Amino acid sequence: MSGCPLPGCRSEMLPKLNMRLFFLNITMVLLGWTIAMADTDPAWERPKPISRARWSEDWAIPRDPAPLRDIPAPTPDDFWRPIKYIPLNDSGDRYLSFGGEYRLAYEMYDEADMGISDIGRQDAVLHRLALHADFHLNRKWRVFGQLGYAAVNDRDGGEKATDETQIDVWQLFIDRRFSVRNNERFVLRIGRQIIETANVFITAGEANNVRLYYNGVRTAWLTEDFIPFEAFAAEYVDYEYDSFGMSGTDEYFWGFRTGMRVQQPDFDLHFLYLGWDLKDRQFEQGGAGRHDERGLAGQVLWIRQ
Repeated sequence: MSGCPLPGCRSEMLPKLNMRLFFLNITMVLLGWTIAMADTDPAWERPKPISRARWSEDWAIPRDPAPLRDIPAPTPDDFWRPIKYIPLNDSGDRYLSFGGEYRLAYEMYDEADMGISDIGRQDAVLHRLALHADFHLNRKWRVFGQLGYAAVNDRDGGEKATDETQIDVWQLFIDRRFSVRNNERFVLRIGRQIIETANVFITAGEANNVRLYYNGVRTAWLTEDFIPFEAFAAEYVDYEYDSFGMSGTDEYFWGFRTGMRVQQPDFDLHFLYLGWDLKDRQFEQGGAGRHDERGLAGQVLWIRQ
């Protein structure tokens, strides 16, 4: 292709990982699974609601709902508690939480690009490693940071823009929670972050080896299990190959969503508005060169509960 519609397209490629590293990772995953299955702690029998957005976990003893997400809090009384909940004051509302994740993925395409690119069969092994720290100063303020690394062992025809990055800051934000009434709250978040909302309409880019990150501000009004309103304005983050080189692209994305819950019949009604401002892109192979684009979109979503 003569261009790429995603932030961070680069002609350079990282050194390829060899298959010995691949089999070493397989061994480590199997060993970790064996140790976990051998643990007799009954907490292991309960599935943990781990989200793609790791900041949504809430390991605090006070068990306040995690901001901007509405999922049950995991039980902190298992094997990982020494690093998942580290209290820093007597009341326990100031604490640290550490975590990480490793993803091993294998992709295989036969006649990639429907045979147009002449690549033929294409396969690749992808690795993604991320470590995070979540610092709750109190019940209102928190700071979340995540470092990540991603690589691919080989891909015929060249790597995708989202295949690889050296060690970099994937997320770093601060948020402030304001209590409104009862169990309602208003949350304001500023910094580098994942933006995922409206079900599959705005996703974290989990299909990519390096997910989609933004520098910006996000706010939401939340009840116990519903989000009546949220809005964001952010800048796309580029995928740099140098360590700690990810930065803004001067391309922007914004939007808001508002909704209401209807009891009879049982459904949620949402209105979603999105806007974007992109520069120097080529969106179609063989198209009329590269150009800027500014777009707006709106949609009404009807969701069964």
